[in-house]
Amino acid sequence: LYKRVAPRPEDFGRLLDKIGASMALDFDFTEDVRSLKVPTLFACADADMFPPSHAVGVFALLDGGQRDGGWMGEGLPKGGHALAILPGLTHYTIFSSPLLAEAVIAFLSP
Repeated sequence: LYKRVAPRPEDFGRLLDKIGASMALDFDFTEDVRSLKVPTLFACADADMFPPSHAVGVFALLDGGQRDGGWMGEGLPKGGHALAILPGLTHYTIFSSPLLAEAVIAFLSP
């Protein structure tokens, strides 16, 4: 596949080096997450590349999981944000699972 889309397949090693260097950089998206103005669904697998506790921490930045949601939804995050930790999936299998589609449809439904 790579040979079909790469102008210079012999540079694959350079690509991997650049990806590795990029992944080694420290990053902090805390303020970017806090500033989200549109309702956001954070969906991940329970065996993703990060632990579920990290997903919960990101959701907390969106005011999620801070209190009981309440009978009428009064305790839900103010921005309409949601968290879905999908069971029995990995970082590699989540996109082919009907669970992801169900979570997205439920989030987008009025």
